[in-house]
Amino acid sequence: MIAVAVFIGGALGALLRHLVFAAQPSARAAFLVNVAGSFALGALLAAGPGELWLAALGTGVLGGLTTFSTVSVIAAQLALSPAPAKNTPAPGFTLVADAASRRPNHAATTSPALPEAGIASYARAAAFALAMLVACTLAAWAGGALLG
Repeated sequence: MIAVAVFIGGALGALLRHLVFAAQPSARAAFLVNVAGSFALGALLAAGPGELWLAALGTGVLGGLTTFSTVSVIAAQLALSPAPAKNTPAPGFTLVADAASRRPNHAATTSPALPEAGIASYARAAAFALAMLVACTLAAWAGGALLG
């Protein structure tokens, strides 16, 4: 019964995450779902639900809602992307691989060249990951303190 609760909860959480990313596909959306999910998990644990409810809501819904893998991809893309020039909008966090990005004198089957990453790119990636970690930790603590 617990496995079914986790399965159904995970499907609902993933659907909620999809709706958020469909409305705003960005790093902000990843930040929003992770912080909200961490807060809700802290509150849920402080409320002390039964084993079935904890599995359905905590592991299922909130596990499906939050997304560590997307945060990892965004951080990697930040690390591999060149630093934005002054007075330009922030990058869309997507590496675009097209024919113009290929190294000269390579066959069409070679993979696209990755942009040269400097220290600023790695610093942005580390800052994003650290901000996510701190925000989620504080959100989980605040959610637990709310009901604890």
